[in-house]
Amino acid sequence: MDSLILDSQMLIDLYGGSYDDARFILNDYLDKHDEIISSFREAFRSGVESLGKCAHRHSSSFSYIGIPQLTAECRDFEQECKKAADASAVTKRFERLLHIIDQSALLVKQELMRLERA
Repeated sequence: MDSLILDSQMLIDLYGGSYDDARFILNDYLDKHDEIISSFREAFRSGVESLGKCAHRHSSSFSYIGIPQLTAECRDFEQECKKAADASAVTKRFERLLHIIDQSALLVKQELMRLERA
């Protein structure tokens, strides 16, 4: 995966040019970020089927914050989970996904700062 980017134009287009709506969605994502990470960790402990479902549940939310690469990463991870015998088979990819989700929070914070100046 290339470096993660937040597509500012996509974000603004999604919300009809409303910076207020974009800020609201980004702040909402940051408020839920720790919960998202926790849900992935809990799903990992519950097993590969639960982990795949968790990836599916969260995948589209990343497009709503202007990071479609993360949506694609979750969908790919979901498919990998469907093929895996157990969660240990996807451990490396799981840790990578969590790292990317953490990176997304940094991008969202940067975008919020940019939007505050706009």
